[in-house]
Amino acid sequence: MSVATVLKTLGSPLDGRLSSPGATPPPLANPHTCNSTAHLTDDDILALWDKNQLLNTQDYPAAHSQVRLITPDTVAKRSERLRGDLADACPVEAFALTVIAEHTRIPAPRLHRVVRRPEKGDCLTVMDRVPGKQLSILWPMMTEPERDKIVKLMADYVRQLRALDIPNVRVPGPLDKDMRPRKCMRSPVLGPVVTSHSPWASYDELGEFFARRRNKLRDDSLPHMDTTYPLVLTHHDLSPRNFVFDSGPGILWMIDWADCGVYPEWWEALSVERRAENEDASWRDVVKRACGDYPAVREWRNKIAPAFYCR
Repeated sequence: MSVATVLKTLGSPLDGRLSSPGATPPPLANPHTCNSTAHLTDDDILALWDKNQLLNTQDYPAAHSQVRLITPDTVAKRSERLRGDLADACPVEAFALTVIAEHTRIPAPRLHRVVRRPEKGDCLTVMDRVPGKQLSILWPMMTEPERDKIVKLMADYVRQLRALDIPNVRVPGPLDKDMRPRKCMRSPVLGPVVTSHSPWASYDELGEFFARRRNKLRDDSLPHMDTTYPLVLTHHDLSPRNFVFDSGPGILWMIDWADCGVYPEWWEALSVERRAENEDASWRDVVKRACGDYPAVREWRNKIAPAFYCR
């Protein structure tokens, strides 16, 4: 079935299924009915990883270089290096996939297991290889009505993330299973300053961080960060390459949750805007519709932008 045929009849598979913001919906049915890695030991996984079988570039032209095939329907992804008090922590992506599966109906890869590599100080997150093609391939070929339906699905996914209410959505920064503050190593919102700050233990500490950056510009007329927006779960990289469309059942998968975190509501929108500078021009129009528009926050961020280049 062609993309065009599917999208003509594609409605959000989530419509009407979240009866209330606090309701926990049943898990999304996954096309993989068995765990094809259940019979494999961790050593087997590591041996298959070392074979360096990458995803095919026809369906995944923008696949991450650290994602490798383990079986035909599973992949392993090298996770961030975990040191110090986080050495025994769950990788951000692994915990995010668990949260998404348990509390939302967003189509995302199913987590199989985490294989640690103590000698390298990192781990492999083993998950489903979702079927379909990256949206970065399909988007340029889609008609406006087709794109419109995709954007509506994206907006629904963002709404679900923002409505999620678990204790972990209290500590700003990368999502952590044990609610330990983690350092945000990369973010389009922060720019090059990301390596020069400590983790934030609270929303107040996040606000203080931005206040310190603002003060480096020595201009009292500059606005302060608006802290009235709630902290919400944020994917943090809504690029076309991080959506996979399966034209058979018409499922839009959301992948690459490695940067998932807890940030003010506007953070997702500004992140997408800045990343969209390198995407198809039409993708920039997606931001306001899927993530909302925050002109005052955008103006504030632009005015203090020079502070992100100060040490």
